[in-house]
Amino acid sequence: MVSGEVPRWYHRAGHSRTGGCLKVRRRGPVEYYMQSLSQERIRNSRIKAVLVFVMHQFIGSWGVAAAATFLVYFSFEILRPLNPRMFTSHNSSWLLTDLPYFPMQIVLGLWSGWSFGRRFQHRAMLWAWILPFAFLCYALLAIPTMTPDFVPLILQAGVGQSRLSHYFGWGCRPEDRCLDQLGITMPFYVSVSYSIGALLARRMPTARGAGVPVSL
Repeated sequence: MVSGEVPRWYHRAGHSRTGGCLKVRRRGPVEYYMQSLSQERIRNSRIKAVLVFVMHQFIGSWGVAAAATFLVYFSFEILRPLNPRMFTSHNSSWLLTDLPYFPMQIVLGLWSGWSFGRRFQHRAMLWAWILPFAFLCYALLAIPTMTPDFVPLILQAGVGQSRLSHYFGWGCRPEDRCLDQLGITMPFYVSVSYSIGALLARRMPTARGAGVPVSL
């Protein structure tokens, strides 16, 4: 810096030079108000982003699972007069809990993510799987079962069977009073399908034929 030259930070801080002398320019009430208003908007946008993220974490896992349960039971109640032997409570429970990889919940999660994604375009929908995935990883490493008082040792992960079979295969079934896949694995499957549906909604063209921009 040349001797006698005014540093740049003086001007950024509100200083000015007039006639060889430095003068401090005080901010008026309007400038203070605009600055505080800008800071408040930034703070509110961050709070809103956190709330939207938490909302989609819930909707993309347990919300979809609860909706699938209601839709299956409600549909069976309506269709039961047509075929009482087929549309029973036992069969509805089998569709929701005993089918491998929970296809009913996955299909509804995919549709929900696609439907909400076309309407809201929230980036948080693409990351709905983060918390379920983190909990699943922790369970694989540290949780033999969530109900040790009801599940025998031979059916516990890492004790009587492999962890992969327990959380992803046929090792844990509700009929054996093992609810680990329902409580841990199923929300992960649903959240992944929810995020995939939201991603497809962002990549597919809109009703007018215009492309939807993808901003990850």
